Amino acid sequence: MANTFSIKSSKSSSKNPFFVLFFLISFSIYTFYCVYYQGSFVRNVGWRSKAEYPFSYYITLACSIIFPVGTIINNIWYTKKYKTNIVKKNISM
Repeated sequence: MANTFSIKSSKSSSKNPFFVLFFLISFSIYTFYCVYYQGSFVRNVGWRSKAEYPFSYYITLACSIIFPVGTIINNIWYTKKYKTNIVKKNISM
């Protein structure tokens, strides 16, 4: 039983594709919204413009661009790695 759990927990890099898709879509929508209205949401203050809080605006944009791009690259890399492992297993059999 403990062996099965350790095998399942070691495969934690396989993610639910629907969750990843939801994450990418929601971050993209928020990024476009921030760019369109030239502002961002500041904690304990609310929605503020780029002129009032430029650092917060640029950090928000950087994070909302870097996270989805990193997620896409990670999924492509994981898919490529997973497919090459399957091919190697099929060849060795």
